[in-house]
Amino acid sequence: MKKINFFFFGTSKLGIFILKSLIKQKDFNIIGAIGKKNKKNHADKYENQLIQICRKNKIKYFKNFDEIKKNIKNNTFGIIGGYDGILREDFIKYFGKGIYNFHFGIIPNVRGCNPTIWSLLKYKQAGYTFYKINSKIDYGEIVNIGKLKITSRDNSFTIYEKLTKQASVYFKKFLINLKNNKIYFIKNHYKKRENNYFKKYLPNNSYYSWNWKNEFINKFSKSLEFPGYKTGRTLIKSKDIYLKIKKFVNKKNIYKIKPGTILYKKNKIIKIKTKFGYVIANLEKNYNFLKIGHSFENYKEAQYPYFIHYNFLKKSLTNKLIVN
Repeated sequence: MKKINFFFFGTSKLGIFILKSLIKQKDFNIIGAIGKKNKKNHADKYENQLIQICRKNKIKYFKNFDEIKKNIKNNTFGIIGGYDGILREDFIKYFGKGIYNFHFGIIPNVRGCNPTIWSLLKYKQAGYTFYKINSKIDYGEIVNIGKLKITSRDNSFTIYEKLTKQASVYFKKFLINLKNNKIYFIKNHYKKRENNYFKKYLPNNSYYSWNWKNEFINKFSKSLEFPGYKTGRTLIKSKDIYLKIKKFVNKKNIYKIKPGTILYKKNKIIKIKTKFGYVIANLEKNYNFLKIGHSFENYKEAQYPYFIHYNFLKKSLTNKLIVN
């Protein structure tokens, strides 16, 4: 049997698993690999692993697409495991067998950047999509969709880890199907589905609003929890204060104090008045200058591409996002 050629893109926990799985298979020939386009805090260690794996297994490590074009064979499958660049149509055509990608969002509902964040904020369900890419971003022929129910304990990182595990299990099945020449695509998936494409911006530029419902403040905090990255933040005297919500209490007419006022502060523990009660949070650091009675500032809508409005009216996605 003639060996199947593969080219690998990207670095991530899933990506390293994919590459190692391909190496173990005698039926596959890995003709090259390339790492992430941009430096990512959570992926640095995987980039180093990728380089070491390539050296150990004599796989050519490429640094740019021009090199790839000169060396690629037409009968090659491309496989993406954590690549952060956009592959253009004039590049995709070099891969006669197509390029396949794992996206950690169910498309077309959650396309683009930060899919675990937006899945948590907008839906009760997260998931991955394994699909054959085309000229549209995150909008190709779908091979498989994995679904995950979001629990009250989940944050962006736990969802990412669970999807990594799910996708790893599925990829083994995909390789078996590939060797048996049995790749099938899901039909009619895109009909009557919400289509959201998210750019690189964080929701509300990662700023809390103390006018939101407590449940949403808590959800917003969890959506931004990912090791190596900053948590949600608020402002006082134009200074950013980073904090993570640990508990909230709904209580009507609790004190006649404006939302954002500090009710309690000891070391890194803080209690903040909200429109619908209060929240208790862990501060990133002590912030000794914060005192009881201080109030955090409100932000301005026009500042942020994905602005989340205080009144929770749901409207279509344009350059701003308004959610329930």
